[in-house]
Amino acid sequence: MRFDPENLLLYQSVAASGLIDGEDLAETVERMLRTRRFPTTVESDEKGLTPADHALARELVRCGFLNSWQAEQLLSGRVRFSLGP
Repeated sequence: MRFDPENLLLYQSVAASGLIDGEDLAETVERMLRTRRFPTTVESDEKGLTPADHALARELVRCGFLNSWQAEQLLSGRVRFSLGP
């Protein structure tokens, strides 16, 4: 079975949140695939997240698309964000 990053929970959360342009997200994933930066283990944790979800979160923070708080929120399943009350 071929690895499909679009099946990652984090990928789906990021796409649903609208925090990152779809093209930027796709380019980041493609770069990670080309450079083999996705872990090959597929075991998920209690939240259903795999090491690949966490690797994508780190890469999106490293590239400046997300800050660490946003990444943690997305990893926890939160997809709606607002400023102020």
